[in-house]
Amino acid sequence: MHLLLLKQRTAPATNLLRGPAPTIGAIAAQVGFSSTCALSVAVNNVRGTSPSKYRTAEAQIGD
Repeated sequence: MHLLLLKQRTAPATNLLRGPAPTIGAIAAQVGFSSTCALSVAVNNVRGTSPSKYRTAEAQIGD
């Protein structure tokens, strides 16, 4: 159940991470995380990687 809730909370953030902007800190604030660190921990728990590495990997897939 916990993982399902994390997936639901991080889905909007991971969608935003697929683009080049805004910053990860701005994404965290926009989707309701208390800090960049909180978003980072959540994305790492769900996706197994940091938000910046997720963004880089998604950019490479899109190329």
